Amino acid sequence: MPADIFARDYLATYVERDVRLVKNIGDLSVFRRFLRLCAGRAGQLISMSSLASDAGIAVNTVKSWLSLLEAAWLVTLLPPWFENLNRRIVKSPKLYWYDTGLLCHLLDIRKPQDLSFHPLRGAVFENLIVAERYKAAANRGKEPELYFWRDSSGREVDLIEGAGADKTIWECKSGSTIGSDFFKHLEFFGTEAEVPPERRMLVYGGGESVKRSAARVVGWRDVVAGLDER
Repeated sequence: MPADIFARDYLATYVERDVRLVKNIGDLSVFRRFLRLCAGRAGQLISMSSLASDAGIAVNTVKSWLSLLEAAWLVTLLPPWFENLNRRIVKSPKLYWYDTGLLCHLLDIRKPQDLSFHPLRGAVFENLIVAERYKAAANRGKEPELYFWRDSSGREVDLIEGAGADKTIWECKSGSTIGSDFFKHLEFFGTEAEVPPERRMLVYGGGESVKRSAARVVGWRDVVAGLDER
């Protein structure tokens, strides 16, 4: 069965029928619009009021429906990382989908070629990596300890995995070639939080995995295959 047909049928039979019946959501068109708006916010900070305004529903309804999608293992809200770095930290969570196939379907991405020049290509790539790290933890029987970090100046690390001295930090770049500027936030946060270069991971859209002085460079296929595991 083609992936797009599978995603369409999955959306119709499970998400639009079974999931929405849990909370007795009557207006399917509003729920569909909400799902697509959530897809458009993948990898972004979530503003409940903005999402409510765009969907035409109340803020409390947004919170209720997001909780429903979380309980159904469709989305996860990635919390910000808190530790005293003497900087003001953004407190809103970021939204990710566990199934990037369903995410792409909701974004009307039907073929790999459609993704190549899509404005949300970077967000979809980041979503893939975050989802894979959730799955990696679950497959080891562990509760995922995943966060993101962003300061008031806009510096950001896409993913922080673990806590204390054992944490690993990740930067996700969809480009197939490595730019020198890809490392700057990993280096800044790694220095501030005392994360050594071997625990700084730059995952990118290329295929080569190598060690650099600033971080480990990992091709995305190695992350999906679990070959990045320490």
